[in-house]
Amino acid sequence: MSVLLSMVALNVSAEFDRWHKVKLGTGNLYYCLDQENKLAEVTSSPEGPYSGSVSIPSSVQDNQGQQYQVISIGELAFHNCPSLTSVTMLNSIKTIDRSAFQNCSSLQSIRLSSNLTTINYRAFYGCKNLSSITLPAALAEIGEEAFSGCKGLTAVTFPASLTTIGSMAFQDCIGLSAITIPDNVVTLGSYAFQRCKGLTSVSIGTGLTTIEMNTFYGCSALSSVVIGTSVVTISNSAFASCSALAAITIPKGVTSIGNDAFSQCPGLASITVETGNSKYDSRDNCNAIIETETNTLIVGCNNTTIPNGVTSIGKSAFNGCHGLTEVMLPNSVKTIGESAFSNCSHLTSIQLPDGITTIGYSTFANCSSLASVSIPSSVTTLGNSSFLGCSNLTSFTIPSSVTTIENSALSECSELTSIVIPSSVTSITGNPFQKCRGLRTIEVESGNPCFDSRGHCNAIIETASNTLLSGCKETVIPDDVTAIGAYAFAWCEGLSSIVIPNSVKSIETGAFGYCTGLISLTIPEGVTTLGYGAFSGCVALTSLSIPYTLTNSNTSAFWDCTNIEDLNIDCPIISSGWMNFNLALKNLTFGAHVETIESGAFSSFDHIVSVVSLLDEPFAFNGKLYGTFTYQVYENATLYVPVGTLDKYKVTDGWKDFKNIIEGKPTAVPVLRKPDSDSQSAIYNLAGRHICAPQKGLNIINGRKVLVK
Repeated sequence: MSVLLSMVALNVSAEFDRWHKVKLGTGNLYYCLDQENKLAEVTSSPEGPYSGSVSIPSSVQDNQGQQYQVISIGELAFHNCPSLTSVTMLNSIKTIDRSAFQNCSSLQSIRLSSNLTTINYRAFYGCKNLSSITLPAALAEIGEEAFSGCKGLTAVTFPASLTTIGSMAFQDCIGLSAITIPDNVVTLGSYAFQRCKGLTSVSIGTGLTTIEMNTFYGCSALSSVVIGTSVVTISNSAFASCSALAAITIPKGVTSIGNDAFSQCPGLASITVETGNSKYDSRDNCNAIIETETNTLIVGCNNTTIPNGVTSIGKSAFNGCHGLTEVMLPNSVKTIGESAFSNCSHLTSIQLPDGITTIGYSTFANCSSLASVSIPSSVTTLGNSSFLGCSNLTSFTIPSSVTTIENSALSECSELTSIVIPSSVTSITGNPFQKCRGLRTIEVESGNPCFDSRGHCNAIIETASNTLLSGCKETVIPDDVTAIGAYAFAWCEGLSSIVIPNSVKSIETGAFGYCTGLISLTIPEGVTTLGYGAFSGCVALTSLSIPYTLTNSNTSAFWDCTNIEDLNIDCPIISSGWMNFNLALKNLTFGAHVETIESGAFSSFDHIVSVVSLLDEPFAFNGKLYGTFTYQVYENATLYVPVGTLDKYKVTDGWKDFKNIIEGKPTAVPVLRKPDSDSQSAIYNLAGRHICAPQKGLNIINGRKVLVK
């Protein structure tokens, strides 16, 4: 009888009735049945998750005595069964369906059917305690993410019958130490072994022609790789971030190597291309991969010697070569690709030959040991982030050949103290000098037709638009500037105060973002626009006034200004969420020009104790039911209104929800009668200049206005 059932299972396509689950046999398992072919599939239990040890029989019998052969584990059958510890299946099972054992976090062992041919998508995904599994000789396919996240899995032996390993099949299996891909495997999916951090050796069989994108990305312990002789393509980032990889040999059949295929492999010391390769070579034992036809060096390492005749350094060619200390580029090199030397953290010097015209995107980004570099007079463009994060760079001379400086070109060069923009520069995008914390002097050469640093202001100003593009902690904003550009002062931690002149109309995206030392700020009347995150992260600010001229404020202009206690707002429209995460707000004043308060505008502030309105005619807004203020504020804060308007506020929607409403206003400015001579407070006058002791009249002490009599 069992022989007959096996023949049926082999020759028909099962049609299970998945709308009906029946409990059969002695193991408390539920099944879906194919009545016509007398086949069964294990399914999930309507009584709750399976637990403990489960044994799956080869056949089950229904109440009429009819036998059904069990041929598959159905989709989601044991999904999220946290107490399931072990599974044994007899040899009738041919398929484990999608997510069958997904997230069975206590599953430690499983005995698979010897006739199993297919393990489908996410079958054992997240079974983090599964320590070992024996794959049967009949297995042909392992689906996508089948064993992804099985962190306890230490060894897998693939049978010779296997043809397919799906994308991300063993991703994050950090316990795997060695794998051999059999010769019959023709498909190895992208990300298949990504971040298998314990994997030390890989041998790829003769059946595989393509190593897909990110297949072994982040296998940080991988030191030995044998690439099969049939491999033609090594795709993007296939072996990227394999930090222990010491040597690689490219077979002669390889004709395509993708971007970043071996980037961020700091241990790589030996690179060889087999003789007879028609596309690539490693001429003169140079320890590099060179595209023969174009003379482009596409992969280098710590021990590379760049041969004469190479005309181009390819994208990410030396990215992450931490052992590289110096580079000599031959005069034949005319172009350097994106990120070519990025993250070479021990690179101290580089000689750039004449003839190079562009230093591209992130070419030398994060070369944190680079102390100096000489830019040849042939260069016309400093690309986006080209020297970003070169934190040891103390000086940088831009030659008069340069016409274009792109965004963040020298950002995060924290030791850079001065910069001169030559008169040849006609294009600057964004702020090329963000996070240059040591920058004190910025000068634009006279005669520049597009930019200036008028009045020795220590800034770059776009002449035609009067927009300040880049500033530093010593900048004085000239009186005719009309806009502060995006990120102009962003992360300028040494900036403690700044005077924004009345000429300014627009403060753009991130202009003063994360100026964590900024304690004094006045936004002048005339400003109409505040961009996204214009002052976000200015954690030293404790008071703030918003002028009536502001008509367009992005909803996150003051995000993460977590210490503002006193806020005066006079702009017509107060948007919701524009000061999110400022949990310190205590005192709030609405000026006479306020017209609208949007629902939820102050829904994040529980600690407001005083609300002052200067409106003689209160307008209605959505109140307590819409969360414009929190319940605690409506109950506990005091609303101060102009004398003679109390009755109006008590009947106007939004205002009337305040439990405590009083005519008049609280003391607006504290009086300092006797200064403390021992105080270490930060004290400024209204012009933003630091003074040693409070003076008669208004002072700014620790970010707050204080009147001294």
